[in-house]
Amino acid sequence: MNIVKTSVGNETAKLLWFALGSVLILGAELGIMQTQAFMRNGNLLAVAMTIDICVGIPVLYWLLVVRPRQLDPITILPVFVLSVVVAQLLIPNAYHASIRFVEYGVVCSELALVLYGGIKIQRIVREFRRLQSTRNDFLLNLRRSLEITLMGGKENTALSILASEIAMVRYAFAWRSEKEVMEGSQSFSTHKKSQYSAIFFTLLAVCIVEAVGVHILVALFWNGAAALVLTALSAYTLLFLVADFRAIVQRPFVLEDRYLLVRTGIRWTAEIPFEAISDVRLAPKRLDENIIRRMKRITPFGAPNVLLEFSTKQEIRGLYGIKREEILLGCSVDSAEEFVRLVQENLEKRPVTQKYHSPEA
Repeated sequence: MNIVKTSVGNETAKLLWFALGSVLILGAELGIMQTQAFMRNGNLLAVAMTIDICVGIPVLYWLLVVRPRQLDPITILPVFVLSVVVAQLLIPNAYHASIRFVEYGVVCSELALVLYGGIKIQRIVREFRRLQSTRNDFLLNLRRSLEITLMGGKENTALSILASEIAMVRYAFAWRSEKEVMEGSQSFSTHKKSQYSAIFFTLLAVCIVEAVGVHILVALFWNGAAALVLTALSAYTLLFLVADFRAIVQRPFVLEDRYLLVRTGIRWTAEIPFEAISDVRLAPKRLDENIIRRMKRITPFGAPNVLLEFSTKQEIRGLYGIKREEILLGCSVDSAEEFVRLVQENLEKRPVTQKYHSPEA
């Protein structure tokens, strides 16, 4: 564990060194432009400045970011393109002759990125379909296919955020999609007993009315740009609410052969092996303080009706790469008695273990 933390710390430090080095390079170029030497030899120094920015920064990125993190070298191209844009903004227009030669490299880089993107998208789709054939879960399979294709299987926060955003759009607009349950698996919905449907439509109506009212008031009495920003935030909130509601319906709890797939909309997901479950029981009407203190509630709304306890802390994943380790989950499951009975039957077939590795491919 200490080795992992040290490795992550070193990578973060090198990323900060890259940012600092880039700022120093740009600061030095700004200083050069203020000197008398630049006034006398502007064309020659402009060439040197172009090389420093358009070559120096990408090389620094390769040394401090790409190599330590073992990233795909293609990631240098966006940094190169951004460096050329910065050089165009920084160097006066009268000395742009040196940059024009570099612009041809930008065109080639953009074409390479388009080609690379097309190839990677094909591989992501192929990997997603492979995972989908073994586990019916759009969000988990999308995140994992991105990690396998782009990071060699390593977890990545940026890819988790990307997967969350794509999944949010998909669940919000794909209303005809079927429940994400493999054929032959037993599933349990989570939204009926909690009455989340009524809560959702109430929240939706309130958000729409509030968004319209706030936009009008801010536009009239303050600033039009601020009104647009607030409206965009409101639209994003509405998108999240719709996506989460649809995901709650499409992503029920699922009892697989080896593990229990726990899902609450797009908020929380966990793959819990039956061997790691130490107890499952109906939740009492009133939870005591000890349970409340230890429990992570993952219900769509309201109090839990089922408690899942583990022999060791199990990982649950939320939106945008959020990860938590919990020993007790408070869940809301329709047909709770049947759910508890079936899980207990599975527990009787397997001994409790102390360690578990995720079945993800």
